Amino acid sequence: MRQVRNVTNRIALACAGVALLVAGLFLLSAGSAVRSRLPAWWPVPGADTALVDRPGLERLREHTWWTPAVLSGLTVLLLLLLWWLAGQLRGGGRRPIPLTPRGISLRTGALAQAMATRSAQLPGVARAHIRLRHGPRRLRATVDVVLEPDAEPAAVLHRLSAETLAQARESAAPRSVDAAVRMRVRAHRERRTR
Repeated sequence: MRQVRNVTNRIALACAGVALLVAGLFLLSAGSAVRSRLPAWWPVPGADTALVDRPGLERLREHTWWTPAVLSGLTVLLLLLLWWLAGQLRGGGRRPIPLTPRGISLRTGALAQAMATRSAQLPGVARAHIRLRHGPRRLRATVDVVLEPDAEPAAVLHRLSAETLAQARESAAPRSVDAAVRMRVRAHRERRTR
């Protein structure tokens, strides 16, 4: 999955770079100082050439479909770019972590799932969800724990630190693991009988 995303990113960046380079060279060639030094085959815009001529733009605006089509196209393009950006930001924490021996890596998603499963097995914990982000020297864990109504938060926090986070530190060595733990209590829900 990561290779597919890398290839897609490189193709998108290459296409955008080539398009911007060609557009920039074309606009640069409009200047009189550059125009005389260009090869004969280079398309040179005329001195009175405009990127958007006003009469042509006015003719397009007379059509009722023109403005909604442009706005819709730009909105779709913006949403696609935002979706792509969100994918880049979300996927950054799922990269594998290279461990000390060469060729061995640990996926952060697998480690987070193992930590959540281990945390949910602790006494007093109803559910646990863990998100991991990693940098070059440390992992940052955000631990969301839902406690049973009769659980003691201090005892759960102690066991979470002594067991789950200690095992994560051993697994991710030589990287350190910092954790932010958020706890909330599962609400009592009365059973309704008929």
